[in-house]
Amino acid sequence: MVGIIHCTSECNLACRYCYEENWKCSEINIEKINNDFSDAMDTLIQFAFELYERQDKEKIEILLHGGEPLLVDISLLEDFFDWVRSICPNIFFKIQTNGTILTEKHIDVFKTYDVTVGVSIDGTQEMHDKFRVDRNNYGTHKTILDNILKLKQCDIKTGALVTFTMANINNVKAVYDFFVENNIDFTFNPFFLPSNEDYSMMSFDTEIYSKKICELFDLWIEDENSDIGIGFFEAVIDGLTNKENIIHICFWVANCSESIVAIDVKGNIYPCNHFCEDSLNVYGHFNDGNIYELIKKHNIFNDRKDILETKKCGKCDIVNLCNGGCPYHAFTKYGSFNKRDYVCQSHSEIIHYIYDYLQKKSIKHEVL
Repeated sequence: MVGIIHCTSECNLACRYCYEENWKCSEINIEKINNDFSDAMDTLIQFAFELYERQDKEKIEILLHGGEPLLVDISLLEDFFDWVRSICPNIFFKIQTNGTILTEKHIDVFKTYDVTVGVSIDGTQEMHDKFRVDRNNYGTHKTILDNILKLKQCDIKTGALVTFTMANINNVKAVYDFFVENNIDFTFNPFFLPSNEDYSMMSFDTEIYSKKICELFDLWIEDENSDIGIGFFEAVIDGLTNKENIIHICFWVANCSESIVAIDVKGNIYPCNHFCEDSLNVYGHFNDGNIYELIKKHNIFNDRKDILETKKCGKCDIVNLCNGGCPYHAFTKYGSFNKRDYVCQSHSEIIHYIYDYLQKKSIKHEVL
């Protein structure tokens, strides 16, 4: 189980494609952010403990997310890590950050508690700075790259998350070369709000996405001089070659509510961080009862795969890998969980492309 803590919806940046739309917000209220997190500390610790107990004290992940979670003072984060680790020894901490406000104190704490750090960076400086800007509209690439390299130099497990937009999708070689040059593992997501006119300059069609991601796969799989990881491709290959059909991508799980749950600092429980502060899709409050009982009571994704298989997914030969894709993406695009992810066709083409590659290389496969 992955427990996601939505530390705040506020952010110090003004990235033009952010689904939180922070560039529309007023000044950041740091005092409130920290007071809210401090007030929620006991609940957040209990949230982690409840997940830990239900998993029979096996290793689980706690992911700190936002907004920008590092707006929470590092002393509070350190207290949280310390309390949780003291009662849940096998807890595994992760944090997803924009990487702009990292300090030496952050690095010390992350190293002490073995925190894995994910940082958003979109390739070269030109690509990245087109949309990922601060509130004064200045690019953030140099600061972020410097901080990623500091994390790596301190042996902190660090990876990058790339958002593909029109700024970088047409030059995946430059994206790949950038990460190879800096020896940074990465994964990626497509920009996923193409129906909103405000974002039309950033989005692209699924045909372009399929073609360019297959190009990126070729660059990566045939590169004998680099050993960087690309999480998306590694997960697909794993899903195609293992008998259990396990695939380590959250949006390709038949019922993601069985493996992911989120909480905000108000104590509200949600299917994942994307839904935080969405009153229509809240499970309830942490004090309403056991987390797993709340999930079971709402079971909003329980029948999703069965419903999709009565439609187009039933004719798809990779349905047991992608399971119709991300329900949040479907809800955002179509207003219903029981629709396919709008990039399903792209994912099908990409998976078949990787499958064909494995077949040509005589690599054993168990799917398709």
